[in-house]
Amino acid sequence: MTFGNNLTNNGNVYTTSTGLHTFSNAAPQILGTAAISFGGAVTGTTALTINKTAGAVTVTGALTVGATGLTLTAGTLNLANTVAITGPSSVTGTLNLTTTAAATRTFTGAVTINNGGSIVEAVASPLVFGNNLTINTGGTLTEFGAATMSLAGANLTNNGTYTTSTGLHTFTAAAAHQLLGSSAISFGGAVTSSNSLTVNKATGAVTVAGALNVTGNLTVTAGTLNLANAGATAGTVTGTTSITGTLAHITATGTRTFTGAVTINAP
Repeated sequence: MTFGNNLTNNGNVYTTSTGLHTFSNAAPQILGTAAISFGGAVTGTTALTINKTAGAVTVTGALTVGATGLTLTAGTLNLANTVAITGPSSVTGTLNLTTTAAATRTFTGAVTINNGGSIVEAVASPLVFGNNLTINTGGTLTEFGAATMSLAGANLTNNGTYTTSTGLHTFTAAAAHQLLGSSAISFGGAVTSSNSLTVNKATGAVTVAGALNVTGNLTVTAGTLNLANAGATAGTVTGTTSITGTLAHITATGTRTFTGAVTINAP
């Protein structure tokens, strides 16, 4: 089925077929107070907005949205399968990633989780962010189990609540990657940066429970970076290391290798 405009359900639960449902216009919205359960895949050719004061929207198949992106203004969106959002995503409602652990959830554009908004994993699906990730005050991102996360954007900013998985977190930005914001970030597993990594946080420490491996330079401009892995290979920094904040080794054991020059600056 193809929708040329908005879809509003204020009646009973709308249970669809298992076929593809396509929203073809430039700015389609899913509205109303009653639940909508798509039995198959959903495509927003250009964009898709969910704005529901009551009644969740559930997508059993893959969700694909084009270059203008996904906006979750209000309500709950349950995604049970693969996600591919080309444009930016703005989340003020609740986005639940459920059911299929093998399904990769890809957000190519920048992702912003606003006050009152949340992205919550219920299964350990791979999360792929192709641009900046921002968690604003009152926003929440919760990963599940040993789910992996990769971020190609230059900035990860946490001013809200970010609960990470124990899986590998990979930063793949072409330029130096920055960890920003006023709230703590505690990685439950290893962190790998394919380029340089900068911690620049006036408040809220960054803690890495697994090995920290940085291919480029490591810079702690402000704030605290806690290295908590006690393994024989607890981390490697290939480039230079510059510390103006605090680099804390919070385990009694664990070998950390700094291949390049290390500079400890005046605060």
